[in-house]
Amino acid sequence: DLLATFYSLELYNDVYSLLAEEGVMATQATQADWALDADGYVVIANTLQQSRFPIVRLYTQYIPSFGQWGFAIASKHYDPLQLTETEIAAVIADIETNTYSEETHFSLFALPPWLLKDIETTHLINTIDRPVIIREY
Repeated sequence: DLLATFYSLELYNDVYSLLAEEGVMATQATQADWALDADGYVVIANTLQQSRFPIVRLYTQYIPSFGQWGFAIASKHYDPLQLTETEIAAVIADIETNTYSEETHFSLFALPPWLLKDIETTHLINTIDRPVIIREY
């Protein structure tokens, strides 16, 4: 199944191998909403955290008509939590945005306690041979 392959440990490790040292991988990672069930997000988070990427950060953003949606960033070098507000402001100075700013940046990465607990206590890893995400999605 294509979904299982796209969110597999094997794919994330292949991306790691192909990504430049300065590169960053980002992916949407399904809903991260308590009321709607975040099991798919938890599997994607766990799988990416078990990949070769040394830096994996999870974040959420409210998307109209979708609700609270999950995303992930992975990198060999860059950690979005190490940026300063001054650095963020400089990068987005010429970009018109209504939802992102140096003030909102860090709040995106502040996952609610229930989601952190689910990620820490659920140890399902999606692989091509064991496509658990199909069951959780």
